Amino acid sequence: MSTEAETPRSNSAPEDRNLAQLSVQELIALARAEQLVLGPEDEETWRPIYELGRRPGREVLDAGLKLTQSTDATCRQLGARFLAQRRDFADQAEEAQAELVRLLETDTSTEVLHGAAAALTHLSPWQRDDYRPLPVLLRLARHGDELVRYGSVFALLTCEHPEAVAMLIERSRDLDEDVRNWATFGLGSQINLDTPAIREALWVQIDEEDEEIRGEALTGLAHRKVPGVHQAIVRELQRPCVHGTTFEAAGLLADPAFVPLLESWRESDGPPHDLWLEDAIRACTPAAAIDVRVAVARGGASSSSPSGASTVP
Repeated sequence: MSTEAETPRSNSAPEDRNLAQLSVQELIALARAEQLVLGPEDEETWRPIYELGRRPGREVLDAGLKLTQSTDATCRQLGARFLAQRRDFADQAEEAQAELVRLLETDTSTEVLHGAAAALTHLSPWQRDDYRPLPVLLRLARHGDELVRYGSVFALLTCEHPEAVAMLIERSRDLDEDVRNWATFGLGSQINLDTPAIREALWVQIDEEDEEIRGEALTGLAHRKVPGVHQAIVRELQRPCVHGTTFEAAGLLADPAFVPLLESWRESDGPPHDLWLEDAIRACTPAAAIDVRVAVARGGASSSSPSGASTVP
């Protein structure tokens, strides 16, 4: 079956289709159909891709390589995603990575470049101390299209190579909000390095217009226990709109002084980040106070409560 042949519309396939019973070529056709109808990011498009990711053997790798050689950009983008799924097969990851790098070096489609960069991330070259993809990613991180810069920044996450860190710092000032967001996230939470340049870049971002980027910056500063971050978190919690990443930052410092401000967000009309908020409140609440609350919830008073009253059964 040709991977570039016209494929049926996604609504022709029953939702309860057992993907495990489909052949590799049938899964490719289904993913292609879903991509054309629903778009590349839809959950239904990813289902057959994930199913292929669980399958060993060269057939899946060869199918992905064939797709990346297609004259159709949507097929090449899909092929990059198939190659990303070879991360669990050590004998295939090297070949998959080489093909993704080839796409990044030669392709002209912004969608393909974005998809290949994002796919490369899943093969985790940095965790293997393999920096061969770095030069092309650094070049594409300055591409004129924000989608390509976004993909390149995503691929640089967790990379602690000095040139990669310098590029994340540069992209944290990108004109595109999504690129700035991912670059700030990368600097703040995805690397353990702590340098004056990283701190300075994160400090700049606490004045960002977007509340998620401000929260990512505060999380990075709190992770590094940078002096002054406590007051910055207090100021952020007093804003009319706060992202859950700011709650995460408060939880990292675990300061009881944050509790009244955090609890005020429980009844707010702001964005729902309940898990982040409750985790932060627990982290900032002294253990003795938690014991009291647990005892009260069970119908009694804690023996360690300030009054010293014994627990009533």
